[in-house]
Amino acid sequence: MPEAYDAKGQVHDGWETRRRRGPGGTLPDDTARDWVIVRLGVPGVVRSIEVDTAFFTGNYPQACSADASSASGYPTPEELTAEAHRWQEIVPRALLTGDARHAFKVNSGRRFTHIRLNIFPDGGVARLHVHGEVVPDPAMLEGLTVDLAALENGADIAARSDQFYSSPRHVISPELSRVMGEGWETRRRRRPVTSGWSSV
Repeated sequence: MPEAYDAKGQVHDGWETRRRRGPGGTLPDDTARDWVIVRLGVPGVVRSIEVDTAFFTGNYPQACSADASSASGYPTPEELTAEAHRWQEIVPRALLTGDARHAFKVNSGRRFTHIRLNIFPDGGVARLHVHGEVVPDPAMLEGLTVDLAALENGADIAARSDQFYSSPRHVISPELSRVMGEGWETRRRRRPVTSGWSSV
């Protein structure tokens, strides 16, 4: 945020960690890192992760990696960071550049609830995006009626005959439709009504 400062320095619309550099800018040992654990809005199979260093041109991390975990219920921070908690690496350590988007493909087919982003050794990240397919926890849905065709529950369009005006994915999107443009409309096929056609 240009010309915006607080007690710790310039204000950033992102996550920036404390410097770990030694005298003269020397780097710490290779394992030094900062990390953040994100509970996913909905659990699911992660297909890709995007680490965006937008506007961090000099204080971006040298590298990053990502781990994932699947936990039932709502574990505490202490439980998630305990030695016994199991994390699986889904993005190996990779170099980053400043003011750029970095997309990493994830090949694991497991369902995850939490992501841990690691940055080496410190620096700033503007945004983290985790893309994938929603896989709800069946135990949390017991006794509930669920919209099985809802995009937010993992449904998706498998095929369609037409999407001339708009995508059929709109019909399974969250919330109610507010305008006609939020629905699915196909190319016109109207013909004069003949016998055998119903007017209903």
